[in-house]
Amino acid sequence: MARLAGWGNNRVEAEAKKIALRLDAAAVARVANGDAVALSELYDRYGKLIYSFAYRLTHDTTLSEECVQDVFVALWRRAADFDPTRAKLTTWLHRVALNLCLDR
Repeated sequence: MARLAGWGNNRVEAEAKKIALRLDAAAVARVANGDAVALSELYDRYGKLIYSFAYRLTHDTTLSEECVQDVFVALWRRAADFDPTRAKLTTWLHRVALNLCLDR
């Protein structure tokens, strides 16, 4: 019986991930249309994640904070270029952060 319950949870988790991906894509589309509230929502959702990633790469709080700021500036400027069929938003954010950290 526990096996069936686990299977159900995996299904629920998979559906939740699909919903999150659709919400991210919709928020990025809003950002592309100049919606600063959508950018703020994405920052609230992913800012700490990107900061942690940048800190693991730089071991420097100031550089990590600058990286997060630059990642979300890049999202603001290039949101129209984001294609949710090619990558998840988190993948895109991490890639931008990685490139910024490597450039420093």
